[in-house]
Amino acid sequence: MIGFIYGEVLFSDGTEVIIQTNTGVGYQVFYNQVLVEGSEAGVYVSHIIKEDSETMYGFHSLRAKKLFEMLLTVKGIGPKSAYSLVTNLGVNEIITAVTLDSKNVLTKVPGLGTKGAAQIILDLGNKIDRVKMYSDARIV
Repeated sequence: MIGFIYGEVLFSDGTEVIIQTNTGVGYQVFYNQVLVEGSEAGVYVSHIIKEDSETMYGFHSLRAKKLFEMLLTVKGIGPKSAYSLVTNLGVNEIITAVTLDSKNVLTKVPGLGTKGAAQIILDLGNKIDRVKMYSDARIV
């Protein structure tokens, strides 16, 4: 499974990025930031493999990647919803919302209702602090 990609940015539009590694392979990754084409960049990646598809979601820090993967363990939360949460709210705001039982903060994200927010708080309430042990250092 792929966890980190480093190489030359061939394309970036704020929704996805294509990074060519030194082996010549270009990886297409969902990434919510614009990177300078032609520059070198590193992206933490969560590689999702399903029966009919493979997708990669990119993150600027290991902490964001680990929170995304933790959100995937919540019943009813898929990769798109989890990615939307992490990129729209941010790691610290999600940790605070779960810790303080703030469903209204989580429902600010398009497509996430009260039921989904309640499930996130229920499932992650006692393990959300584990995310803090991972580095929040930015890689670019």
